[in-house]
Amino acid sequence: MNTKITESEVFSLYAKWNEHTSTSPSQFHLGLYKALISSSKLLSILTMLMNIPLKHGIPLRRWENSTMCMIEKDI
Repeated sequence: MNTKITESEVFSLYAKWNEHTSTSPSQFHLGLYKALISSSKLLSILTMLMNIPLKHGIPLRRWENSTMCMIEKDI
């Protein structure tokens, strides 16, 4: 199983993500991430930071809480 995230994957994720979408309880605005990916050096750092927990198998505390909402649709 490949558990490494590439810079191209990070770029494509944030580039297409709607800026009005909520990102996480951390309240970081998605515009921050969109600005980070505009620089190859910052994109590299962001990707490295995303890979550290995956490499060591230790989730970040902010990953421990999440809320998922499902909206019932009429068929």
